[in-house]
Amino acid sequence: MKKKLFPLVLSALLLLPNTVFAQTPFTDISGHWAAQEIEAVYQKGYLKGTGNNQFSPEKTVTRAELAAVLDRVFDFNQDGPRDLYDDLEADQWYSEAALKCGVNGIFAIADRKFSPHQPVTRLEIAKAINNSLNAKKLGIITTLMWPVFEDTVNLPQEDQSVISFIFNAGIMKGDAAQHFRPQDQVTRAELAAILQRTLNSLEHAFPINETQQRVDLRGEIKEIATEKGVTRMLIEGVAEKDTMYDKALVKLTEDTLVTKGDSQISPADLTTGLTVEVEFTGPVAESYPVQATAQSVRVLE
Repeated sequence: MKKKLFPLVLSALLLLPNTVFAQTPFTDISGHWAAQEIEAVYQKGYLKGTGNNQFSPEKTVTRAELAAVLDRVFDFNQDGPRDLYDDLEADQWYSEAALKCGVNGIFAIADRKFSPHQPVTRLEIAKAINNSLNAKKLGIITTLMWPVFEDTVNLPQEDQSVISFIFNAGIMKGDAAQHFRPQDQVTRAELAAILQRTLNSLEHAFPINETQQRVDLRGEIKEIATEKGVTRMLIEGVAEKDTMYDKALVKLTEDTLVTKGDSQISPADLTTGLTVEVEFTGPVAESYPVQATAQSVRVLE
């Protein structure tokens, strides 16, 4: 009878949702929706507890905590000036991480105030992760499920682009009501989930070669039309490691540089069937296919 008891108990435990095994010392995450993410990032050493076997999943994340976590994940270069902030004491647990974040431009800091105890927002985390990838010169292949959030349409275009990238990379999402909630503060549980998705994305990251010419789209011209001196093309390809998009409606203006080999050609020389590389300029419309203006078009064949 005793021999049968252990398998039965084990089977029962496996059926329990969000069961927390002894993978963390935390006594306050059992049954929590982010228990698995918390366990994962804790085991990897990226996110720690708050003391007394507590994780405090609903506690608000501060800028100091975010700086420490991002430095653990991205291991920032520390070569740079040490006199960056007037409110940063040298002997605090977050001091070194804050300075490394400053050297690498991770946060938008004004008036030499790091404000380590200031709660961070969802937008600030999105921008910090994006800046971290840029600092480490890493690219991530994204999907093309462009979001339309009702509460981000009035943000600067740069912020909207960051949110779109973070969404497409699967790192941060919106809610069921089509809101990104950019100014909402973030809990430690939410940070654990965001961090775990970031780590998943980093598994497929690739180094960006600064000497390599940037390409937004590489593909075949499927349709082309010119009206009132403005040329528009539908280009279809495959999203590759060094490209951002697989399909786009591209507008050419008088400022667009069109080349074939070492020669500049006229937009009138472009025809359907040609394979081209396109670099965009200005904002990219969040649709599918995306819509953008071409800074340059290079004919490959």
